[in-house]
Amino acid sequence: MKNSISIVSDTNTSVFKREFIGLNECNLGAIYGTLYSNIDSDYLVLLLSSKFYEDLDIKQFTKALQSFRQDNSAIILLSNSYKRLDDYNSTNNIKKYQKLLDLNSKLEKISYEISDIVILNLFDISYKIGIDNFINLKNSYLFQSPFTKDGIKAISKEIRAKIEITTIPKAKLICIDGDNTLWGGIIGEDGIGGVECDENYPGIVYKQFQEQLLELKANGILLALISKNNHDDITELFKSKNMPLKLYDFISTKINWQPKSNNIQEVADELN
Repeated sequence: MKNSISIVSDTNTSVFKREFIGLNECNLGAIYGTLYSNIDSDYLVLLLSSKFYEDLDIKQFTKALQSFRQDNSAIILLSNSYKRLDDYNSTNNIKKYQKLLDLNSKLEKISYEISDIVILNLFDISYKIGIDNFINLKNSYLFQSPFTKDGIKAISKEIRAKIEITTIPKAKLICIDGDNTLWGGIIGEDGIGGVECDENYPGIVYKQFQEQLLELKANGILLALISKNNHDDITELFKSKNMPLKLYDFISTKINWQPKSNNIQEVADELN
């Protein structure tokens, strides 16, 4: 990887040197100190343990990140929190889990308020591979290195993915077809009753795809509908069929018999 990376953590990060050539390790004291402004890297990874977050002063932490941003342009990959919950008391576990979600929401909010901060989603990784496959308590106690080999590989993969996201131009608009894309079937041939977008296969595939598009819209991506169809048929479909996407979710609709390439160019011109 050509991009230079510095890592700050309250755990042993030497294990990540095998994953990233030239990785620069920095002391945790940098978080509340002055070392931040001296970091000369393209990316700063803040790989913080759940123990660190237990007593975190979120306001002080935010101020430290704001201070860093004033003096340094490095993109920050800020890890969120994860936690092992012992199965002793389900009520207590629910409270602990809610506290964890609240903390991660606050960290997410920081990433919105301060420029060039990306969340390194350890919570999601631990959920996907399982907490027992993610952390090793024995290694944590003996070597201050809590992550398993699988955990280290998963974190490294996520770091690379986040870096790749920041280096490629962000999509601003998605142009989507209708037939056999937003729904199963061809409305002009199968009719509205033959269109599939529901809880049954294969309709559930199209429904979940529409839900994913709504997630993208919620994150600022514009949607445009480009379809070779009769306009009235499409309008009636959205009125009569209960689908996740509504016609008003599209910032532009081009429903006609013109070449789709022309319609896409028109949308691009209209939205500049």
